[in-house]
Amino acid sequence: MREAHLRDFVAVIGCGSVRLAARSLGISEAAVSKNLTALERSVGVPLLIRSSHGVEATEHGKLVLRRARVIDAELRKLDEELAMLSGAEIGTNVSIGVSSTAEAIIMPRAVRRFRESAPHTTVTIISGPPSATVSALREARVDFVIAPASEGVVGPDIHAERLLSTDMVVVARRGHPLEHSSDIDALARCEWVLGARRSETERALTHALRAHGRPEIRFPIQRDSFNALLHLLLQSDLLAVASLPTVAVFRDAGILSIVPAPFTLEPMVQHLITASGRPLSLAARMLADECRRTSRACRR
Repeated sequence: MREAHLRDFVAVIGCGSVRLAARSLGISEAAVSKNLTALERSVGVPLLIRSSHGVEATEHGKLVLRRARVIDAELRKLDEELAMLSGAEIGTNVSIGVSSTAEAIIMPRAVRRFRESAPHTTVTIISGPPSATVSALREARVDFVIAPASEGVVGPDIHAERLLSTDMVVVARRGHPLEHSSDIDALARCEWVLGARRSETERALTHALRAHGRPEIRFPIQRDSFNALLHLLLQSDLLAVASLPTVAVFRDAGILSIVPAPFTLEPMVQHLITASGRPLSLAARMLADECRRTSRACRR
């Protein structure tokens, strides 16, 4: 099993065909096919299902793919670090997964300061729920993640470093019938938007209303992105719980309102999440340090 075998395997799965993978790698289709055959021979089991629609991984192939992505990413990072240390001005890349809160209050300043010291590095920002971004971290598709670190997401293979906490608020569109209301009965009768998975904050919201003798809140809609939440709120009378820094700019612009709910919600904690035992590249360490500095400034 050689580096080129794993590289081509990852490329073929990512591109969906040998032809497209060969084009992205800048080599011939014959060379890619030869490497795939050699890889399957070395592991002793079929790794790909080939059809007229392209290729996809077998169950054995999915297992190899998870490891191959990590190996391929680590080798590319090694090449980049060696080039940076030698003074070469090459185009390196740092990929990070972030929550909507991190997008709002950490990334703008951290990325700007990072780019001042690493102008030749491209930063790829992938937003989404922690379950998706931490999964990408495990597969080495991102270098690190900034998000809440819930028990259902992190594990012994993941290291979580606390950065900062943010207040959680009840939010609605400007002009919502309850935008100025603190009537707990009216809030309990509304329908709410749930995040990608029910968070501790939303569970706490349900418990708060139950403690006041109100029925459990209805969450008829579940969303993965803040963009989806924003459009849902703006075009309906739905309510949601959100991080204050995330919605503050829309409140200040007169688009959303913070509802004065008669209960207190626990703050949400953002963490810098990395893969245990997998060192960050030089560029990723620099960006992570900027995220730490920005977080400290936000705490003051």
